[in-house]
Parts: sequence; C-alpha cells; structure tokens
Amino acid sequence: MSENWVTVSSKSIKKPSQVQKKQNGSASVGKPTYSDAPKAPVFGEKSQFDALTVVNKKSRPPTPKADGDVAKPKSSIPRPSKKDGAKKSGAKHTLEAVAPTLSGQQFEELYQKNRELFPDNPLTWLKDLTGNLNLKLDQLGQANPVFSGQPEDYPSCLIKPEVKKVLNKSIRDCSFDMLQVFVEQLIQSITTDMSKGFSVYGSQIVAQILLKYKPQLSALQTKKFQELVIANKNFPAKCQTIMWVLGQGGVHNLDVGLKVWSAVMLPVIEVKALAPYAVEYLTKLLKKHADGVDKVGSVIDMQQYFLVFDATFADNFSLHASLRKVMRGHYPTLKKLTVGKMSGNAFQKSFPSFLARLKSTSAQTDIQKELLEDAALTLVSEPQCFHVWQKVYPEYVVQSSVLLNHLADNWQENCSRGLDYKLVKETVDSFKEKNRSYSNKTVGLEASTSACLRFDEVQIPAARSSMSLSQSILMVIFLAVLSLVAFDIHQNGGFKGSTSRKLLKDSGIDVIVANLFSHLSSTFTIIKKFLIKNVPIWIETTVVYVEPALDFIWNYAVAGVKYLLAVSKPLRMWLAENVPYFIDWLIMHPVWTILYNYLVDIWSLIEPYLQTAQEKVQQMF
Repeated sequence: MSENWVTVSSKSIKKPSQVQKKQNGSASVGKPTYSDAPKAPVFGEKSQFDALTVVNKKSRPPTPKADGDVAKPKSSIPRPSKKDGAKKSGAKHTLEAVAPTLSGQQFEELYQKNRELFPDNPLTWLKDLTGNLNLKLDQLGQANPVFSGQPEDYPSCLIKPEVKKVLNKSIRDCSFDMLQVFVEQLIQSITTDMSKGFSVYGSQIVAQILLKYKPQLSALQTKKFQELVIANKNFPAKCQTIMWVLGQGGVHNLDVGLKVWSAVMLPVIEVKALAPYAVEYLTKLLKKHADGVDKVGSVIDMQQYFLVFDATFADNFSLHASLRKVMRGHYPTLKKLTVGKMSGNAFQKSFPSFLARLKSTSAQTDIQKELLEDAALTLVSEPQCFHVWQKVYPEYVVQSSVLLNHLADNWQENCSRGLDYKLVKETVDSFKEKNRSYSNKTVGLEASTSACLRFDEVQIPAARSSMSLSQSILMVIFLAVLSLVAFDIHQNGGFKGSTSRKLLKDSGIDVIVANLFSHLSSTFTIIKKFLIKNVPIWIETTVVYVEPALDFIWNYAVAGVKYLLAVSKPLRMWLAENVPYFIDWLIMHPVWTILYNYLVDIWSLIEPYLQTAQEKVQQMF
C-alpha cells in the first residue's frame, strides 16, 4: 500500500456521515492524514536548507509514479524519534562511543552544499551543521548536562579533527554580529529541544568550539540569559546546560567568566539544584586564572557583591554548609575584585548599604566583623563617605554607634591605613549636635552618645613619615655634621675663625668652591640675559611659521589614515577570512614532509665531503 500526503484545511473538514459516504465511494481509502506525516525538527525547527531542498526537488521534472502516489518531501537532516533511535541502535550508546565515529567527509559535503545553495548566508551553514550534529547524537540521553569530572575541552575533544575543522571553518565564515545572533538562537534552541526530550550534545560541542574562538560572545546578552535561567529555574537540567554553554567563554577569558558567573549564575545560587554547579564553576575559574586576578577590571558591581556577601555569611541564606565553606574561601578574591576596584562614587553609594546591614548586637559574629571591616575600608578609601554618613545618620543611629565603637577599638590600625582624623572628629561633632536635638526615646541614642564620647579620649595620630630606613640614616648623619659645623662656628665667633674654615682652606676646597661659585654665577647671568632676550622672539617665530605647517601636516595625516583604512578594508577583510585557512593549509600541507626528505638526502650526500674538508682545515692549522 503506498503512502500519500493529504492536506487537511478548515474548509475540508466534514461531518462523520460525510466522511463515511466518501470512504464508501472513493478510492482514497487508507491515505494518511496530515497528522500522520513525519516531523523533522532541526535546530529547534526545520532548517532553511531543508526548505530549499524541498523547493529544489519540486522544481525538477517529476518521476513517474503509480496512480494515486504523491511525492513525499524528505528532510536532509531528520531528527529521529526516540523509538526509531532505539530500534536502530538496539543497545544504549554513550557519547564517548558515538562522537568519535562521526564522519568528517559528511560534514564537509553538507558544508559545501550549503555554500552552494546559500552563498550569502554563512549563518545558515553553521545552523545546519549544528542541527546535523544534534541529529547524529540525538539517540544519546542527556544524563550529565555539565559534564562533571571531565576535562575542560570535553565533549569537543571526542569528535574527529576533520569534523572540528569543518565547524571552525563555518564559524570563521560568520561575522561577529552573526555569531552573536547564533549564540542567542542556540540558547533558545537548547531550551526548546530539551523541553521536547531531545539531546543537545551537538549544540554544546559547537558552543564550546565557538566560545573558544570568540569568548566575549558569552558576556554580551547576560541580562537576557539571566531572565531565561530564572524563568527555567524549576527545570535544573535546562538551566545547568545554559550555564555550562555560557561558561565556556570563561575557560579562556577570566573577565568573561566572572561576568557570566556574576550575571547569570549568581542570581540563582540560592536554588538548591543549581548552586553546586555555580560554586564549582567559580572554583575552577579562579583556579585556572589564579595569576590573572590582579589584571581583571571591575566586573562585579555592588549589588552582586552584597549577594555574594549574603551567600557567604548570612545564616538565613539558602545555601548548603559545604558550599558556603567554599564561598568563604573565594570571598577575599571576590571582595578584592569588587571593593578593591571601586571608584569614589561607588563607595559613596555602597556605604549606606553597609550601615543598614549592621546589627545592634555587640556580638562580633563573622558577618558583623566583615561588615565593620568593609565599612571602615570604605571610609578610608573615600573621604566623601563621611559626608554621606552625616546625611543618613538619622536613619541609622544604632548602626552608627556600632561602627563608631569599631573605629575607636581599632583606632591605631585605622589611622595607619589612612583614616582622616579631622573628618572623624567633624563627623562625631555632627552626631553630638544631632543627638542633643533628639528626644530621649530615640532608639540607640544612649549607645550613640557614649560612642561619640569615646573619641574625646583617642590620641591624635602623628604625621606619618614616608622615608625609608636608609634615607633616615642619611638624614641623621647630615644633621649630625651640620650640628658640629654650627657648634664650631658659634664657639669661634664666626665662620672665618672656625676650625671648619681652616680645614676647607688647608685642603684647598675653599678656593675650588669659590672659583666654582664665581664661574657658575657668571655663566648663569649670561644664560639668563640671553634667554630673556631671545626666548620671546623664538616663540613668536615658531608660532608664525610652524603652526600652519603642523596644522597642514596633521590634517593630511588624518585624511591619509582615513583613506588608507577605506581603501584597505576589502584587503583586510580578505586577509582576515583567508589567512587562517592558509595557515591551516600550510601546516597540514605535505610539502614539509617532502622538503624534510630532500634535506635529509642532501645532508647524507654532502656529509662525507664536509668531514674531509674539516680534517684538511685542522691539518693546516
């Protein structure tokens, strides 16, 4: 029995009685309906390549078929159903077993076919290669979406170099904007395919290869990806896969990795199923790039820092004790990347947040100690924070008393770090005036008043010396010699009758110094007169003659650079596109092997003659 397609529309829907009459008197019995047609989702939906293939087939002359048969469109990259996959495989396969068997020739043929059909759309080439890779790995279950315990280049290390080479070529064919669109669509496709129960190993392999080439693509749309992860937080496998894909950029770039972690993974660190991978990723990231932490810019803002702070210290934060212990180990580094990189405005904005989190209790818990340390560091780093403190004091009277007590308890240490005593005194006096205007029922007034009184007894810090030990020793020696000379002059009633004058005269230094001083004085007078007379003339002449020439040269230089950039743009684009291929071709070309063999043959021929020549030279000398 032949299978045919029947298109069902709203106009063709009939009543059951009409359908029965039609079946009794028509030869179309047994034809399948549209719902029986096989579906082939590729990369989320049917690819443009498949659509064009169908159109291309329709444009060809139809082949003769039996009466009643209609040509059935076939997808060049079908996605088999789970039942079909089970029948074909007959047994469970693993990614390690299937990935190395993929044929590089098939991917190369598909790549070339796409180039012919869509010569101006490299993005379609990459999409179809990704869809084809997904299909070939579709029968495998998505058991471990983040590949825990595997090397950092897993799973792309499993495929053959030939397959990887085709994927790399397709990636390099795309512009940066195309790749950005591709990453967004790839993430959306992963969520869609996983919802349908499909494997996304192929998408993960392509993403890993792509983000090794352009890691910054991970950090361009973090807000959108963050919303996607939060929306799917009840589906851990989806979220973990998205986090894994975006995190591949951080494997090769610490800046990108920290941006992805802080923007995408940190907001869901309180989700029990997602927290382990978020903490594990941060651990691997900081361990791999341990030497580059000091070179990273400010990639974590204060809002994210306070979330890190809560995850590390807050008891009411939903994070497992073992993970919290790991976060405490990373906290100093994250603090350095946040507080250590902040500017003045960031300090001023964050200071009220530090105050608000302080507790009135005198117990020095870990979170209380850290908050007090951060608040004190903020005051030391940005003096304007004292003025912010004075403004918000009425809202944080209790917290201010706690911070004042901390500053007083660690006064010497804070002063050595650069705490401004005058600003502290001014702030305390401001608090005293405000306390007098408050009623006795004001919460925390008594504690604040007593804390302010403590600063009446603190010792004013001495001016700090910036001299080193060697400089101090030299300064002491100089002062000692100067004191001896002054004492000698004083004892002898002046410099002429002093011992110092006699020593200088006997050694001849007196005459040398006098002659040197006279020469220097006369030379300086001549130079001064010459400069006073000629410098204004030089300046005026230079402005008149040189300024127009400099303007002319500058304008033509700018125009020349713009012209060269415009003229060389096609060449630069061509070089950017073809140089990587040329390098790959040059490395893999057999000419090196041939050249090496020729060199070996030549050396074997001339080696005896070289030895003879060497012996004759040795005999001559």
